[in-house]
Amino acid sequence: MVRPGIRRAPIALAAGAVLAASLAAPAQAAQTGITISAPVGGSNTLAGHSFTAYRIGGYADVVKANGRVASFDVATADQGATKAWLAAALRKAGLTAKAGCDEACTIAGETDAATLRRVADLLAASASKPTATVAGATSEKGSTTLNVPDGYYLVTDTNKDTLPMIVGTKVDGKDLSTGTLGQLTVKTRTFTLDKTLVHADGSESKTGSVRVGDTATYHIAFTMPYMVGADASVRIVDQMTGQTFKDMTDATIDGRDVTDQVGVVKAHAGGLTAIPAKSSGLPATTLHAGSVGFNLDRLATAANGGKRVVITVRATITSTADNHHIEAPTGHVAWKDLSTGTVYTPDPPTSRADVYTGDLKVAKTSAADRTARIPDAGFKIRDKGTGKWLSWSAASGWSDAADQARATVFRTGDADMDGKVSAAEASASTKGDATFPGLSSGTYEIRETDPPEGFVKTSLGLPSLTATLDAEKGTVTYQGADLPNLTTVEGGRAVVADMTNLTQLPTTGGVWGVVTAVSVMAAFAGLAFGVRRATRASDGVAA
Repeated sequence: MVRPGIRRAPIALAAGAVLAASLAAPAQAAQTGITISAPVGGSNTLAGHSFTAYRIGGYADVVKANGRVASFDVATADQGATKAWLAAALRKAGLTAKAGCDEACTIAGETDAATLRRVADLLAASASKPTATVAGATSEKGSTTLNVPDGYYLVTDTNKDTLPMIVGTKVDGKDLSTGTLGQLTVKTRTFTLDKTLVHADGSESKTGSVRVGDTATYHIAFTMPYMVGADASVRIVDQMTGQTFKDMTDATIDGRDVTDQVGVVKAHAGGLTAIPAKSSGLPATTLHAGSVGFNLDRLATAANGGKRVVITVRATITSTADNHHIEAPTGHVAWKDLSTGTVYTPDPPTSRADVYTGDLKVAKTSAADRTARIPDAGFKIRDKGTGKWLSWSAASGWSDAADQARATVFRTGDADMDGKVSAAEASASTKGDATFPGLSSGTYEIRETDPPEGFVKTSLGLPSLTATLDAEKGTVTYQGADLPNLTTVEGGRAVVADMTNLTQLPTTGGVWGVVTAVSVMAAFAGLAFGVRRATRASDGVAA
């Protein structure tokens, strides 16, 4: 037999070929087992996996030093079914037993990752495998242990995307002097996606609120699949709703910058766009209108298997009818077995991040006739969180104004939001309405600045209100501020009354004056009105 010694005891096998390799003690040794952990970057559970272990070989003449294993000899487990099984795999892989080595020893001593990958695949695919030592082991947890005698094993999984694994137990409970034995992590040729919204403070979440016109930043994260012995292709297609792609700011793999190795492909507005196939036999990737593709083919190598990829993407939020803006990437992986030419295209993983906006609405009425709706009253809005007055453009959305004077005036009845009220708009049923669309969650001041003709124009008679918006929940609360008694709520909007003269301000004494006005304002300081947006039964999304 061959004594590999300490230099060969760890048998450094390449990523994707074999998850862990070791030398196990003879069959009579204690059962130290094989601990299997869930794939990196996935759901962190072994749900959907079922493991079976086949004993390849055992080891003799174990030499120990300082509480660890220094060297050993390799031998096939038995000379019957196991020997035939191993010999057939070696022959199909184009290998012959090394001098002084049997089949198990030859496999353990192989250092080429692609060759080891091929051997592991052939052993797993064989119809003449020996009787399993453990069969059908499952777990809903993040790890499980196969109770097997000390030895050298092939571990297979019923999950079609899991790579066959070769692993060895500890030797009499001891590890090699150069590494840990008896542990492996499931390696797959698929991956799961995690799309998150990145906030200004660096925190991340699956949902959030960003106003129309502003830029949202996202992370698309996944673990690169294992592609040893394969020609591989990896792409991400990000389908955007209610936003437009701005740029990819950076991409990293295990924290290392690889931005220049990721290709960005934008879909044409009028039809399908394709990212060409990486090589013969691998598929192209189709992009639909409104999507952007990220080509990671240059990173789909054996050396990058199991490494964490993070792509940072920015998009501009645009108007939607339902105030719902969705980022939904899909991962596309394809790989071709280099020894057989077989092409595999696993089911593509998906993820999504949801951004919400909300509308604030006011209606103008008369203090003398609360049923009337009055057009051409002008309002401005200020973000109380930033202190900034706001400007609106139908083309570009919201922006911060330099001051109140340069903030956009929203006029009641101005349905097309062009800054003026046409004759048709002035006679429509919506003539008294004004909408502040696509705002992010926050607290806002809405102030009447331009009363319609025939109504009090002094600032003493112009009401304001505070609106608190939770876009994610679809709720808004209105509270009268200046002249709060002139603000009510109807049908999800704040109804603000204007006066033809200051004597219309309700008072206890019937005579309006500064002292009385202050008293009235104080009396109504705590008056608040809450309105909750209805929820569509079809999809559970607040509308």
